[in-house]
Amino acid sequence: MDTFGADNGNSSKRHKMLMGNGDYVLFSCYDEPEKYVEVSMQLLNSFDCRLASVVNYTAPCTLANGKEFWRAGMTRSMLTCMIKSLTLGELVVSKGVSVSEAVLTLEYEGVMLGNTAPTPTISHPRLGVGFPKATMRSSREALVSLCEQIADAILQWPRLETAMEFALGSQTDEICSHQTLPTRNLMNLSVTSDRAWVRFADRPKMDASDAVGISFVYKIVCNNPRWFMESAVALGVVHFRLCSKLDPEFAHSRDEKSFKLLVREVEADPLGSFFFVRTDICKAATDAKTRKEVSKGERFYHEVRSSIIEFSRESTQNADAKPTLGVQYARAIVTFIENVMHSMPVGARIFSAVCSDDNSLTTERVQLKKSLKSRGISVLRWVEGRDVAVRPLVFPPNWRESAASACFGPSVLLSFDGLR
Repeated sequence: MDTFGADNGNSSKRHKMLMGNGDYVLFSCYDEPEKYVEVSMQLLNSFDCRLASVVNYTAPCTLANGKEFWRAGMTRSMLTCMIKSLTLGELVVSKGVSVSEAVLTLEYEGVMLGNTAPTPTISHPRLGVGFPKATMRSSREALVSLCEQIADAILQWPRLETAMEFALGSQTDEICSHQTLPTRNLMNLSVTSDRAWVRFADRPKMDASDAVGISFVYKIVCNNPRWFMESAVALGVVHFRLCSKLDPEFAHSRDEKSFKLLVREVEADPLGSFFFVRTDICKAATDAKTRKEVSKGERFYHEVRSSIIEFSRESTQNADAKPTLGVQYARAIVTFIENVMHSMPVGARIFSAVCSDDNSLTTERVQLKKSLKSRGISVLRWVEGRDVAVRPLVFPPNWRESAASACFGPSVLLSFDGLR
């Protein structure tokens, strides 16, 4: 059984002599306390890290046989990762240690990534897939997070639910007298009461020619593509719901503060950039509350669009015209929507079968299957490319290029038998 060493007058002196000679010391780790790790004090002192101070200024633990050691306060894998990184001068991630854990532990030890500190530092990993980068999550973590968001978005997709109800004929009679084109299209989709084909779309093409800056925003508003229109409506719904949480002035405020509040609300959404999926509805088949929220979202969209178009006409007649706060707010909204569209992961590429195995499976498809299965949804099969016999729902919904759901990308047949 180990005990803390006596703190006598000779202890500090002995430690200083030991460190001055650059000897090695032993550390124990809390996951494998009896497997000691030998570390060079010269290496630790050169980085002036926390472990060096622990050895230099605290008494060691002593075993019955007189062996001395210090407690590292980390796992054996993390200690090994740290020693390798200090020795080689760049971040080296050991097995059993994530990049985030390595970076946070090194920061706690007082060892920073970069080359600006007066004391020795660890450089960033060199380029290449074989060297994990500290500035990003591992590809595995990112993939799991993405598939979880997609699975949640599919669960909360109103148009998918409506299409399944239509397949049973349960709502057809109720809205038959005032069908719209989107409503009729639902009846033509490859959907049954408990199964649905879903196509992961490619990113919509943008036609902004050589327009940049303000001209680029104006071009988007004038072309009015589906991805912009439906995203703006969804953002308007978020704005309307936020009005009930904040003071009444927020509803009419169009300044930088209100814009940041709106963006922060969207960025905090668990669905991430798929937040707009919740507002992909068939109006004739939804309740009054949802119709009201979407109507408010449409009003917000029309306000944004008209503000930019009207100011463009005004500035054409008067070159000295200055944009109001409302116009600047509208431009910021359009820019934000465009940024979200371009930052969204492209399902057509991620779930493509280009790099699949003999069973048409990829790492991405397997992970999506796991995420869906945990929510009661089963993946039955995949189809690559277009099949004239299959008319799938498009995901994300605002990326479909026309009312006929024309787009390209792999399709997956999902079973909701466990949920319905």
